[in-house]
Amino acid sequence: MDEFPQLFASMEPSIQQALSLQWKALEVQLCKTTRSALQAQEEFLAEFAASVDDLQKAFVKLLSTEDEKDRILAQFIEWYNGCYQTSKVDILGEQVDQLSDKLWGCANCLLRS
Repeated sequence: MDEFPQLFASMEPSIQQALSLQWKALEVQLCKTTRSALQAQEEFLAEFAASVDDLQKAFVKLLSTEDEKDRILAQFIEWYNGCYQTSKVDILGEQVDQLSDKLWGCANCLLRS
């Protein structure tokens, strides 16, 4: 590529002009494409930020809504704290699954309302 300026200078003016026009057209197209891609990325990031904000608001609403989840968690914590004094540790996985199901039930009720 280092030889291109010398090669270009040795070409006929009509060829130089044609190559210059092609180069300019490529340059313009590259700038348009790059601008378009950057605008699309900016729009995507704005939409993503808005959806994260909406998700955070929904999560805060879920946590602050009065429903059964506080009672359900309190019952589980009480049961869990008693596990170490008894032989119930072996059913911990089952209890965690039940806790998850109950909490998802609370969340689903909130989503339906």
